[in-house]
Amino acid sequence: MLPENLFGMIPGYRRPLFFVVLISFCQGISIILIPSLGLEIRSFFDPRHTDWIWSLIFVPCIGSSLIAMRAYPRVISVIGNHSAYRIGILANVLFFVFLYLFTCLPPETGIYLLLPAMIFQGIGFAWITAAINMRVAVYFPLNLHSGLSGVHSLFCIGAFFCPLYVEGLRHIGHWKYACIAPAAVLILAAVFLEPVCSKADEPEYKKRPVYRFEKFIYLLIFLYGIAEAILGNWAAVFIGEVKGFPSSVVSAALSVFWIFMAAGRLSGSFLARRISRILLHSAYTIISLAGACLILISIQPWHAVAAYAVTGLGCSVFFPFSTSLAAHANREMDEHVSAGAITALLAGIGISGPAAGVLLNTGSLQVDFLFVASGFIFLCLTVFICGLLILRRDQLK
Repeated sequence: MLPENLFGMIPGYRRPLFFVVLISFCQGISIILIPSLGLEIRSFFDPRHTDWIWSLIFVPCIGSSLIAMRAYPRVISVIGNHSAYRIGILANVLFFVFLYLFTCLPPETGIYLLLPAMIFQGIGFAWITAAINMRVAVYFPLNLHSGLSGVHSLFCIGAFFCPLYVEGLRHIGHWKYACIAPAAVLILAAVFLEPVCSKADEPEYKKRPVYRFEKFIYLLIFLYGIAEAILGNWAAVFIGEVKGFPSSVVSAALSVFWIFMAAGRLSGSFLARRISRILLHSAYTIISLAGACLILISIQPWHAVAAYAVTGLGCSVFFPFSTSLAAHANREMDEHVSAGAITALLAGIGISGPAAGVLLNTGSLQVDFLFVASGFIFLCLTVFICGLLILRRDQLK
């Protein structure tokens, strides 16, 4: 039996475990780098079109992620998981390279490099994340939720570090170099670390039915992605431009959002063994609603940072819990479930940005209504998940 400790010493698997830690950390930096550099990137564009471009900037990333994730099970049956994760690392490195070139060139030239940068980011995120989730499924067959919570917490810690890292470079006047360090770490990981999965772990591609219950879980994850994107991306714009807080406050708020999300996922994994998951979902949802309200009424900078911390804690447990439910549809966590859950999450995040941006730019929606909507989404999702937990409590024992 494999130990249920993410850092447990499994014979022959020390370096792949180190891979999970290192790459998850870099993934967090990769995804949060664009929001962290938001003020600088927005300054490259014409002020009349800035909000439109910011609304659409993540569409190429999300689109390429969805396509890559959809193709992932078939791809690894041809080239293997080892090659797929190395291609993912290469794509992420190219994202950092193109983003650095974008910041160095004049805006009228650099704008053409932003599109391929976001496409490479999407491919890298999709294939690296899927490879890591498959590794987790091998390590934690008996307690999948703990494994997913541990890995996602590492991602959140990387996301926590990124705004602080960018703010430090911003203070010394070298924010354009923010892409260099994570790219170097990814290159070292690709060269020196063992495959994330051995040949024995790589599945053969087989088309299997997607159960109706599983599809319903994916729909809930999709809605969760919409709410998380509103709280994670548009809230940063809100406190920076509407509230008028300085960039250091925005960076601090983003950092505490992700570190408290990591803390929430670890605490949720710990508490799920001791108290009812229904009670956990309800408690964390109330916390997320409170955080969204606190962001709206924040007056002082520290109010906004504290509100972001509360919101991150409340948003933390939904994705690991719901992915575990999808896996229990057929008592296995294979590459199909992993790809399906992440695809649904990315689709929700990708749709919320352009949709919210269009509504805000046309004056059809006020930014504070976004927080009310996201809180309502979390409330409805909790009701659905609690109902599913009640209906399937015998299968989840």
